[in-house]
Amino acid sequence: MSQLLLDEPPEVVEVEPIRLCPTCKHPAPDKFCSACGEQILIRPDYSFRGFLFETINVFTSLESNIFRSFSLLVKKPGLLSVEYFKGRRKLYLKPLQLFIFCNVIFFVVQAFTGFNALRTPLWVHLNRLPHSALARQMVVAALTNSGLTYKQYELRFNGAIETQAKTLVFLMIPMLALALKLIYLRKKEYFVKHLVFSTHFYSFYLLMVAGVYLLVRLSINIFRASSEYFNDVGMTAIVLSCSFVYLILGVRRAYESSWLMSAVRSLGLIVVVMIAIQLFRAILFFTTFYTVRFGGE
Repeated sequence: MSQLLLDEPPEVVEVEPIRLCPTCKHPAPDKFCSACGEQILIRPDYSFRGFLFETINVFTSLESNIFRSFSLLVKKPGLLSVEYFKGRRKLYLKPLQLFIFCNVIFFVVQAFTGFNALRTPLWVHLNRLPHSALARQMVVAALTNSGLTYKQYELRFNGAIETQAKTLVFLMIPMLALALKLIYLRKKEYFVKHLVFSTHFYSFYLLMVAGVYLLVRLSINIFRASSEYFNDVGMTAIVLSCSFVYLILGVRRAYESSWLMSAVRSLGLIVVVMIAIQLFRAILFFTTFYTVRFGGE
């Protein structure tokens, strides 16, 4: 009997092979890699059911992030910036992601309403902006050299400026961030903090302008309101007033300032916003001017 027991093979203990992360090759015994966060796929993940579940999960997670981000952006100015620098970022869209979403919404609404805020047409550049005198000289010279009529050139210019505007709108963010850096120079804040706050502000700005334009267009179309009540001066006053209030609340929360100092600093920032918009329009004109192809070129 003892001999029989000795002849029995030892018990074999199955040891699962150590799974490695496919991205960083770090040992990953769990479902997610502790080093880089990559999900470690198992057999069910390759099935159609697993693919469908992952797709639904991506969309529902993104939808939740969008809702939270837009909710904080509108309801609690400055809080998204605070959350970002406290490290609570997973629940929200990244600052640039949020800005791109708002940028898309803005230009879709602008196309629907027919108003021109950032895609300023050629006529406005030639007649209503600080650089109009120089713009007229440049366009006259361009028409003389190209042989195009004004209408032909205007169509080309206005067609090209929309694409330029969608890209160059990002330029206003560092302008405001630089102003914030100068205002809070003594606090020695990281410049990235000012960039994040500026990105969130302009995200709200685009969203707010889109909302104002949409309400105005609906008022004109549905309630037959006269368009004379919604001139450039009136709409600009509404937009700047809303921006000023938003900046006061945002600066107070993000930079922990008093109400008085937040108001004073926001007043200066509104001036910067107005200057940034004019600079944006000037840059937009020159970049569009030099990218438009004339007849025969």
